[in-house]
Amino acid sequence: MYNNNIILKIGLIPIYFDLYDEMVPNLRQAYTSMIKDVKAILDEEGLVIQMGIVSNKKEAEELIDKFIRKKVDIIITLHLCYSPSRIVADSIARINKPVIILDTSLKFGFKNMNKDFLMQNHALPGIQDLASTLRSLGVKYNVITGHYTEPSFRKKIQYRFRILKAANSFFNQRVGITGKPFELMGDFEISKSEMGRLFAAEIINISSKMILETGKKVQEKKINEILIADRNLYITDKIKEDEHKASIKTYLVLKKIIEENQLTAYTMNFQHTSGFPIPFYAVSRLMMDGYGYAGEGDVLTALLGRPLNVLSDKATFGEFFCSDWESDLMIVSHMGETNPNFTKKETKCVLKPKTVYDNQPASIYFKFAMEPCILTFVTIIKGENNTREMVTGILEVVDSVPFKTIDAPHFIVKTSAGINEFREKYCQLGGAHHLYFAFGDIEKQIKDFSRHLNISCNSLN
Repeated sequence: MYNNNIILKIGLIPIYFDLYDEMVPNLRQAYTSMIKDVKAILDEEGLVIQMGIVSNKKEAEELIDKFIRKKVDIIITLHLCYSPSRIVADSIARINKPVIILDTSLKFGFKNMNKDFLMQNHALPGIQDLASTLRSLGVKYNVITGHYTEPSFRKKIQYRFRILKAANSFFNQRVGITGKPFELMGDFEISKSEMGRLFAAEIINISSKMILETGKKVQEKKINEILIADRNLYITDKIKEDEHKASIKTYLVLKKIIEENQLTAYTMNFQHTSGFPIPFYAVSRLMMDGYGYAGEGDVLTALLGRPLNVLSDKATFGEFFCSDWESDLMIVSHMGETNPNFTKKETKCVLKPKTVYDNQPASIYFKFAMEPCILTFVTIIKGENNTREMVTGILEVVDSVPFKTIDAPHFIVKTSAGINEFREKYCQLGGAHHLYFAFGDIEKQIKDFSRHLNISCNSLN
């Protein structure tokens, strides 16, 4: 399984006001356990970097300098009591990182209130001061409110960090490509320079020659190990052993190349593969492993695989193909690429042969009944003025048996609005023909994810 674990560096700023050192000399000590407990929550999400309590601008500047040196990914502010915003606001603006303001307090409630209660628990005015000031400075922030001992508070932090991890995983990807993007398909076309400028992504060429040369180093033992495992997991009596082995070999080759080149995603144009089976089996296994994939040399859509595997349990590439107008249903499919992790429980995938060109070896693909579930789809589209946008929405997978007459992986979906309205709205929004489908209703996460990316997101719901 591909390691999609993103380790975030978290800059924690416990904020105080040094004026209180004169007014209430022992007040600082009251927050020791609170800071420790909040840090423990954050430790579960990444590597926490801090430097004690910040109570004046000089300390804030020193801490931000440390954050810059350590290359933190996010700033967390924790107001201990009332603290004016300018203690930290200008320093935070300087680092240009997302911010989470923790809106919490030392005590849980008014019970057993003592004379120190008001002084120890009046952080809220400072929190509001900081939020207002950061907004005026153009700093992006989210506020998480609640008592830090409550499970709901922890869940809100986990949610925000999951969104940030997905956003961070979207950038700086290395995408392998075999062949060239399918000519005349305009909706996903993008240049290498634009991939780098917009998403800091790099495109790596993986030629058919490289695949064939690498294949010479694949051990027969490893091929046989997967062959035996496949026979236990899937129905394999529809394919010949040599065809099965050839597809397994291609998978092992691509996996080796991907690992050696530290790639996060892959795409291929079936028109430009030669000397080995079109790697339908291989790319389906790669999606099972958590790598991004898209067909026809679509490096742009392939970028979605990695973050969607952070936001969801599993994801797959596909297209809206055709409709049943009478039953208000649509088929999602592609030539031979799918993620078999979506197989309906208590059923088995069938490995089936497929020949696209007469002069190529037979390919193997996975055909199965998909588990009835809710899916969230996402696609990246061209916006106006050389911008990029996202389109997202929710689908319901229908419990059905694959059609015998369709020689490709596929599943059936329905929409809450009906296919007429859905198809009209999808096209009006400029939805592309290549999409990613993630398990579950994660539309809210997708919208928050897109905001982190500075990409507008249009929903069909």
